[in-house]
Amino acid sequence: MKGIDKVRPSDNVKIEVKDAQTGKVIRTIREHNLVVNAGKDLLRDFLYGDAVTGLTHFGVGNGTTAPALAQTNLTGTSTYRFAILSLIETPQQLQVIHILGTGDANGEDLTECGLFTAFTSGTMYARATHTLVAKTAAMTITYTWNLKWE
Repeated sequence: MKGIDKVRPSDNVKIEVKDAQTGKVIRTIREHNLVVNAGKDLLRDFLYGDAVTGLTHFGVGNGTTAPALAQTNLTGTSTYRFAILSLIETPQQLQVIHILGTGDANGEDLTECGLFTAFTSGTMYARATHTLVAKTAAMTITYTWNLKWE
């Protein structure tokens, strides 16, 4: 129908693997996230006026199951959550940034990431899988989400 706006959440994540000594980008990965049903319900509850918690935590893990609407958590056997480093508001967009430092998740084969409303339990808003990054202390990884509403 003409003249009707659609609110459709869409996510994109960029992952930059950097040399910890030089800061040079070694590899860049770009993936599309899936806003899961629980994340859509979170938006619904906010619009309805319920008291909801926004995005506060970022998670990584070793799961390789494709993102699916019914998922409520990362799927790997080894997962980590961290407080989100930065949230930046711009018109019709929220940018979420988190950096895994040299001491975070070392020895893990990272293949998934997600956005959450709490350190434990809480609501998962979105999840993405990506090509394997074997995390070591010699690297940092910057995850940048651009959450847009079109």
